[in-house]
Amino acid sequence: MPASAVAAVILRRGALGFPRGFFDGAPAMRRELAEYLTREVGVDPTGVDGLVAWSSNLGARSGALFVRLHATATLKGRRAGQHRGVDLVEVDQMIVAAAVEGGLVVGSPTEVATAIDLSRGQAEPVGAASPLGFMRDARAPDIDIVAAAHFPSVVDPALSGMVHAAGLNSALVTLTRAGLITARVHGDRERLGAVREMFRAGVGLALSGLERAKDEALRKRDVSAAVGAIVGYHQAQKLSQELEPRIDGNSLVSQYRLPQLAASELYLFYGGMAAAIAIPSFIKYVRRSKEAEGRENVRRIAAGARAYHQHYRGPDRRFTFPATTPWTPAQECCKTGGRCPANASAWSHPTWKALDFSLADSHYYQYRFVSEGKGKKAKFTVEARADLDCNQAAPSSFRLSGHVEPQGVVWYMGEARRKGE
Repeated sequence: MPASAVAAVILRRGALGFPRGFFDGAPAMRRELAEYLTREVGVDPTGVDGLVAWSSNLGARSGALFVRLHATATLKGRRAGQHRGVDLVEVDQMIVAAAVEGGLVVGSPTEVATAIDLSRGQAEPVGAASPLGFMRDARAPDIDIVAAAHFPSVVDPALSGMVHAAGLNSALVTLTRAGLITARVHGDRERLGAVREMFRAGVGLALSGLERAKDEALRKRDVSAAVGAIVGYHQAQKLSQELEPRIDGNSLVSQYRLPQLAASELYLFYGGMAAAIAIPSFIKYVRRSKEAEGRENVRRIAAGARAYHQHYRGPDRRFTFPATTPWTPAQECCKTGGRCPANASAWSHPTWKALDFSLADSHYYQYRFVSEGKGKKAKFTVEARADLDCNQAAPSSFRLSGHVEPQGVVWYMGEARRKGE
């Protein structure tokens, strides 16, 4: 990594355990894939042994990625030029790649050229005086991932004044093989206390917002929303306590240890996560599938009213839509276990026959047709209602209205959704 880098991420061998294990577990697949990619593009990515990404100028979107490989890369592709005798292969617009000692580098032309110089000892690597010189402190063998940034070089100019006032200089984040994440912000010790208080205040505001969202979901008795809100609030509260920063010399340090779980615990952990996501989603899906009945039947009844008007409108100014019906069936569906049983006699009202509407199967909703006015002032409203959860908390209702235009056309006026949506 060059001395000019102001932001960087390093993934060491240990951080690549999963892809390495994937390929090592299927040697025949790895061998065939390596042979094919080496033949087609000149690189065997199945042997990646480490990654380093950096930028010397984030504002100019300048950056590069060095990939450490077991085998020497012999890149194939369209040449975009050379630097010190090394071919630059075009990858995309303003993105090139080059084979260097120990692997290959991909990125903007200037950064790739610097990487070539670095590999030949003609550019300075990161040193103690470099913007990211403090990364040299993260050399412990158990550290798998390192990320760092030099604040004065990477923050937006509009925020530079605030960063300077807070006395912040740089940040270093590491992840060890044992799962310990450490975030260390370097700066002016005299002002780090104020930064810590700002962090606490921000966390407090975030937790207050999550608590309000939880209380609102509980008040509405929306099961799917409430489950997510309860889990989210308590997990955020727990995480904020674990991430509480402390002042250590000229640094503000925060640590978090990832859970180390046995295989059986992993199944339980991920199974619980899946349930927390799937159960509310399933509840919402079931409810919406029930609501589809009310939405579709309201439209069917309105279509019947439209057909009725087409058949009977004529020149008679005394045209009326079929008479108003009572709620059908007369009894709420929750009184019969949540679904109204099929009952042909329930749809014997002349209006339902005129609109050619009846339900031959059990259903969740009650329906009503309301007729008003005559001639050009004739209009109708179709309504559906149901307590889908049978808890009287969030009844579902749909409404669709229509009227006669001067040209004699019935127009649908809209649809009302479930309360709380």
